[in-house]
Amino acid sequence: PTLPMPEKVSGSPKERGLEQLVHNMERLFTRFADVQRCLTEIRDYTQNGKRVQNVYPHASEPPYVNITCQKQLSENVFIDERRPVLLCEGRLCLRVLQDLFNLPIVEMMYGPLWIVLVADADGFVPLTFKPKGELTVRNGKRKTTLRTPGSPDDSCPSSPAPCQSPTAPTEAS
Repeated sequence: PTLPMPEKVSGSPKERGLEQLVHNMERLFTRFADVQRCLTEIRDYTQNGKRVQNVYPHASEPPYVNITCQKQLSENVFIDERRPVLLCEGRLCLRVLQDLFNLPIVEMMYGPLWIVLVADADGFVPLTFKPKGELTVRNGKRKTTLRTPGSPDDSCPSSPAPCQSPTAPTEAS
C-alpha cells in the first residue's frame, strides 16, 4: 500500500518531517508485506512440503552487494574496479562475477585469506551475503603475486600463488 505523498510546498521542517514519516511508513508496509509472504511460504512448506514460486523484492530497495575487483596492471600498479551486483535471495551468481570482471577464476578476500569461489548446481556461490555488504575479489588465476591491502610488500599471499622466498638465489659463476 502506498500512502499519498504530501505536495511539496516550501520545504519547512514540519513538511520535511512529514515526508520522512511517509517514507518510513512505506518502508514499514513493504517489510510487513515481506514478513507476511515469508510466513505464507513457511505455512505452505510445512503443509505441502513444497516451496512456492519465488517472489521478487521490490525495485525501490533492491538487495545488492558492492564488489571491488582488484586488478593488477603491472608489477606494482593495482587498480580497483567497483560495481554493485544484485543478490538473488542473498546469493551471488558466480558467472556474473566472472563475466563482469573478466575473471576465469574468482578469489574473494576473507579476512587475511583469499578464498577461491565455486558454484553450486544452480550457479550460485554457496554462501549468503547481506544486502549492501562489501566484497573484494581478484583474479584467482594469475602469474604474479598480488598484495593483500594493508599487508607488507614482502608477505606471501594465500594460494594459489606459491610463496616466494625473501632471499633471492645467487647467480652461478
